[in-house]
Amino acid sequence: MTPVRPNRWHAIPAVSLLIIGLASIDPSSASAAPATPEPGKPALRHALQSRQAATAPIADKAALAAQRALRSAQYVVLVAQLAPSANAAKIAAQADSRTVTLRHTLGRLHAVSVQVPRAQAAEARARLAAIPGVAGVKQSASRSFSGTPNDPSYTQQSGYYTAVNAPAAWDVQHGSAAVKIAVIDSGVDIAQPDLSGKVVSAYNAVDGTADVTDTLGHGTFVAGVAAANTDNAVGVAGAGYNSSLMAVKIAAADDTFSSDDEAAGILWAADHGASIINLSLGGYTSDPTESNAIAYAESLGVVVVAAAGNDATSAPFYPAAYPGVVAVGATDADHRANFSNSGAWVTLAAPGVNIYSTTPTAGSTLFPSNYASGSGTSFSTPLVAGAAALLRAANPSATAATIRSALVAGSHGYAGLGLGAGQLDFASALGHLPPTSTPSAVSVSGTADVVTLQATSAAPKVRFQLDSGTPSVPVAVTSGTASLNLASWGYVNGNHSVTAFDCTATGECAAAGNATSFDLENAGPQVTSPVDQAAITGGFTIQATSTGGGLQLLVDGSVRGFDASSPYAFAYSGSALSDGTHTIQVRQCSVDGTRCAGPQSSPNTITSHSLHPTISSISPNPFGPNGNHVKDTTRVSFSLPDAEQVTVSVLTSSGTVVRGPGSMGTLAKGPHSWTWDGRANQAGRLSDSTYTVQLSTSRGLDGATVRGLVTKTVRLDNTAPTYSSTTGSGAHFYPYHDGYADSFSPGTKLSESGQLKLEIRTAKGQLIRTITASRSAGHATLSWTGRTSSGKALAAGTYTWRFVVTDVAGNTRVSPNYHVTLSLKKLVARSTVIRKNGDAITFAGGSAACAGAFPSASDFAHGVELINVCDPSQYGLQLGLALYRFKLPSATRYSQLAIHAYGFSFYFPSSIEGAFFRAGSDLVDVRPSVTVGTAAHRLYSLGTVGASGHYDASHVAEIGVSVDDSYNDSVNPSDFDLAYVELTVTYYVLG
Repeated sequence: MTPVRPNRWHAIPAVSLLIIGLASIDPSSASAAPATPEPGKPALRHALQSRQAATAPIADKAALAAQRALRSAQYVVLVAQLAPSANAAKIAAQADSRTVTLRHTLGRLHAVSVQVPRAQAAEARARLAAIPGVAGVKQSASRSFSGTPNDPSYTQQSGYYTAVNAPAAWDVQHGSAAVKIAVIDSGVDIAQPDLSGKVVSAYNAVDGTADVTDTLGHGTFVAGVAAANTDNAVGVAGAGYNSSLMAVKIAAADDTFSSDDEAAGILWAADHGASIINLSLGGYTSDPTESNAIAYAESLGVVVVAAAGNDATSAPFYPAAYPGVVAVGATDADHRANFSNSGAWVTLAAPGVNIYSTTPTAGSTLFPSNYASGSGTSFSTPLVAGAAALLRAANPSATAATIRSALVAGSHGYAGLGLGAGQLDFASALGHLPPTSTPSAVSVSGTADVVTLQATSAAPKVRFQLDSGTPSVPVAVTSGTASLNLASWGYVNGNHSVTAFDCTATGECAAAGNATSFDLENAGPQVTSPVDQAAITGGFTIQATSTGGGLQLLVDGSVRGFDASSPYAFAYSGSALSDGTHTIQVRQCSVDGTRCAGPQSSPNTITSHSLHPTISSISPNPFGPNGNHVKDTTRVSFSLPDAEQVTVSVLTSSGTVVRGPGSMGTLAKGPHSWTWDGRANQAGRLSDSTYTVQLSTSRGLDGATVRGLVTKTVRLDNTAPTYSSTTGSGAHFYPYHDGYADSFSPGTKLSESGQLKLEIRTAKGQLIRTITASRSAGHATLSWTGRTSSGKALAAGTYTWRFVVTDVAGNTRVSPNYHVTLSLKKLVARSTVIRKNGDAITFAGGSAACAGAFPSASDFAHGVELINVCDPSQYGLQLGLALYRFKLPSATRYSQLAIHAYGFSFYFPSSIEGAFFRAGSDLVDVRPSVTVGTAAHRLYSLGTVGASGHYDASHVAEIGVSVDDSYNDSVNPSDFDLAYVELTVTYYVLG
C-alpha cells in the first residue's frame, strides 16, 4: 500500500524557475509520436542561473511550443486548394458545418482554410476533397515566433546600431511616413508611448477586427525595433526612423497561430499598401498557403523580411527560406550569435543579442511593461525591415528585388559562417541603392571609328548604352561630366540612340536615363589580295584593310575566319573549295569578334583549280613523345585522289614551321601515312602545345602545276599528371563485413584525367593486387577489400601501396610508397547500464513557479522529486525536469541509448517523459509519455534513440526526465519521485 503523506508541495518555497526547452506529449494523443525537437539545454541553464529572481511566471519559446502542442492535439487546420475557376465563397459555404469551422476564404490564393477536431481530420479532409472545385487538401503548417527575449545569458551588447552603420544612414535619410512596415505578429500595443501615432492601420487576421491587443508582447517589441518614434527624446529609436507601422495580429487568444492566419495577414497587408512585411516567426516545414501569400505580396512589390530561426541549425526555416524573402540571421554585432540558424539559404544577418525595444505598457507574457531587452533572430529581422524602409523612402520607384540587392550588396563580414552576405550595413546599403536622378545632358562627338559619348551629371558615375545593347561599365564623373570613348566598329551604319544612366559609386544604376541619337558612318573594309578575277591553286593568303576593329572572312557568304587586328590576313586553301568560281568578302567587327554588323567589302571573285587530298585521322591524339614507349609517336593517315607529290610540315599555332618541310616524293593514289615523333627539325623535343600538321601536294596537269593543301591539329603532351592531397597513409581497415572500415579507400587529387591504378604489395615487395579505373581530374579514390584479384582473403599485416596514373597521352607518374594495416578484428556488440542517483543532477528546475525538481522533497535517500501543480488554464502545459550527464564507455561505435527511471508517483498516476539532448546544439529529442503509477516503486522505460548525434566529443551524453501537468487536478500535484536513472548504452568494440 502506498504510504500516506502530506502534500509536500505547499512546504516547498515558491521559487520562480522558468521554462526549460522540452516539448511534452499530450497523453491523450493516440499516436504517441515523439515531440518535435525544441530548444532545451541553454533555456534550462539560463532559467536556473539567471531568472530565479523573477516575480511572475514568464513564458518563453518552450512554453509557446507546449501550448501549440496542446492546441494541435485538439484541432487541425486544413487548407483546400481550389481550381482557378472555382468559387471560393460557395465552397467555403459547403465546407462550413457543425464540426468544421471556416477560418479564411483566401480568394487571391484560390484557397479556403478550416479548423476541424483532430479526431475527425481524416473524415473532414475526405469531405473537403470531394467538393467539386477542390483540387487538393493539405494540413496547415505550425509556426512559432523566433525571438528569445529577456535571456541574460546572451552577452549584452551595446552600440548595435553603430555596428550596422545606422547613424551614418540617418544623417542622409530619415525615411518617410508613406513607407509602411507591416508587423505580422502577436499584435502591437498602439498606445505604447514610443509607438503612439506610428501605427497607421491595424488588422486582426484571426477574427477580422481591428483589435490588435498584444498580450504576448512579441509583436510590440518587433514594432519598436522596426520603427519606434525616433528623435523624440522618449524611449528608443526605431531602425526605420520616420517609417509608418501596420499592426497585423495573427495570434489567437492563447498566443498560438497557424500559417493560414499568417497568409490572411500577409494578403491584407499587401492589399493595404505595405511596403515592407516583417515576419519574425517560422517553422521547419514549408507550406504552400504561406508561400503563395508571400509570392502574392512580392508580386505587388513588397519586400518580405523573415527571421532565420534560433535553433543553431542549418535546416531551412520557413518562411525565411522561400525564394525572394530576405532571410535574416543574428549576430552579437561581433560574431554569429550562438543560437542563430545559418546556411546557404540565409540572405544576411543583423545584431540580435540584447536588443532593446518597446513592450506593452500593461506588461505581457514575455516582457515587463514599457521597455525590455530581448535576443533572437526575431529582433534581427525588424532591423533589416527598418533599413529596407529607408531604402524605399530614398527611392520610391525601386523594386523589391532592387532593395533586396542593395541590402545584400551593402552587407559584409562573417565569411564562411552561413550568414549570407554578412552583417547588415545601413549606410552601405543606401550607397548601393540606384539613384533616382538622370543626367541633365547627353552628347556624341564623331560619326565613325571611335566616337566620344558624354553626359552631364551630379551622380558619382554614369553608364552609357548604345541602342538596346549591353550597357557599358559605369564611368566616373569628373567635374560634372562623364566621358566614354566608344569603338564603333561592328555596329551597323546609320542612326543610333545613346542613353546615359546615373549610377552610384559602386556601379548600381538608375532604371531611367536620358537619351540622344547620332548617325554612324564607318568606312567599309577592302580585300586587297587575291584581286578580283584572280586564279588560285592550293594554299593562298587573303589580305584586307580596314579603318579599325576586327575583320570577319566570308567565302561564298559563309563565315570562314576572323582576324582581330591589322595587318589582316587569312590563310586559306583551294583544296577546301570546289573547282570553279567563288566570292571573297570581309566584314567589319568589334575587336573581340562578338559584334559583326559593320559594313562589308565588295566581293572579289576568284577561280580555284586545286588538288583535294584529305587527312582522315591523327592517332593517338594527344600523344606523349617522352621515351617511355607509350604513345611516343602519332600517325597521320591521309588519302590522295590521284598520284601527287607530297610535302609534310608541322607548324606552331602562330604559323612557324618547326618540322619540315619534308618531301615524301610522289605517292600513288590511295591511302598513306606519316609518323611524327614529336621532335623539331633540330631533333630537339618540342614543348607541350597544339601543333598543325600540313600536307602540301602538287602535280603537273595540262602544262601547269596544280597544288593542294590540307591541315589537321594534334596535341603534344609530355607532362605526366601530378598528385596532391593524398590520403590513406598509415590507415587501418578491417575487412570483416560488419559495416565498420570494411575496405581501404585511399584518395588523391589528380591534375588531369587518366587511368588511375592502385598497386598493393606485401612487406617484401610482392605485387598481390592491382586495381585500375578511369578517373577525372580532381579528387579520386580507389577501394581495396583486403583480397587478391581471385577473391582470396589475405592475412593480417602491413602492406605497401602506391598510385600509378597514366594520362590520355601516355604520360605516367608513380606516387611514393605508403603503408596500410589489414586487421582481422571485427565489431563485437556490448551493452552496459550506467546508473546515477536521482540527486546526481546536472541541472534541475521547472518551467514556472509551480513546477520544479527538488532533491529535498524526495522519499529516497538520494532521490529527486519532480513536482508540477501548474493550472493548465492559466499557465498552459508546464514541465518539471531533472537533467543528467553520462560518460559513455570507450567504444568504436555507439548504437543506442535508452533511459530507465526508478520511482513512483505519490499522489495519483502522472505522466513523465525521457529526453535525449542533441550534442552541439540546443535541440532535444523527447520520447513519448509514460504513465507512472502509485501502487509500487517501479523501473520505467522512457524511450530509446540512435546514439548518433546524442553525445559530444568527450563521449558525454545528456538526458532528462520530466513530468508535465496532464493529470493535474489543482489540488494534488503531478509528480514523480525519482530514486535513480539508468542509461543503457549499446555499443561496439573491436575484438
